Amino acid sequence: LFAFLIPSLSCANSTELIITTEEYPPFNYTDKSSGKIVGIATDIIREAMRRAEVKYTLKLLSWQRAIFLARNKENTCVYSTTVTPERLPEFKWVGPIVENKWVFMSKQRSGIIINSMSDAKPYVIGGYRGDATALYLKKLGMTVDAADNDAQNPIKLKMGRIDLWATGHLLGPYYATEAEVENFEILFIFKELVMSLACHKSVPDQIITALNDVIKEMEKDGFTLNAQGKYR
Repeated sequence: LFAFLIPSLSCANSTELIITTEEYPPFNYTDKSSGKIVGIATDIIREAMRRAEVKYTLKLLSWQRAIFLARNKENTCVYSTTVTPERLPEFKWVGPIVENKWVFMSKQRSGIIINSMSDAKPYVIGGYRGDATALYLKKLGMTVDAADNDAQNPIKLKMGRIDLWATGHLLGPYYATEAEVENFEILFIFKELVMSLACHKSVPDQIITALNDVIKEMEKDGFTLNAQGKYR
């Protein structure tokens, strides 16, 4: 039996993954001074690949392109991918990598009060194309004005082109600061979830298992917590 396992393990060890991601700070983004892809999730992914001895190439793309490749190209993965019921059967999963909260943001003193999802129904909500947050809100029948990327939404909110901005609890404030747009506030947290590494189904099971094992190990030895603190 052992002899039959050798080729399979050898194949897994020789596989080089293409890992795609997007600009989604502070989880994954380009550091302007170095040009490197950094962030909480990036540090965790890089360390997991090192510990599991998996070869990989990391590429930063638009979200739509990044997840398209993970769905359609062999040995390709994408992060930070929100785990949704629709996506669950499409990929093999490694994680969870990080936690995220979806929030509604508005201008300060906007007069908008959100205590439930139904309270957001009358408003035009900013999101971006292909993002799980925007897709979730559209499914609920919300009016979503989808930008090409989330970095455009603080400007749209400032200009009054949208009433609310649906974004991540860390991502939104980051992009608002980058755009030098002030006087925003988080009105309502409408979902708390996890984001993971989503891999094409061709990725060998041995790699998926090894990566999930080291992700658990990193949680226990404090690496994950340190990565989170580094970008806060």
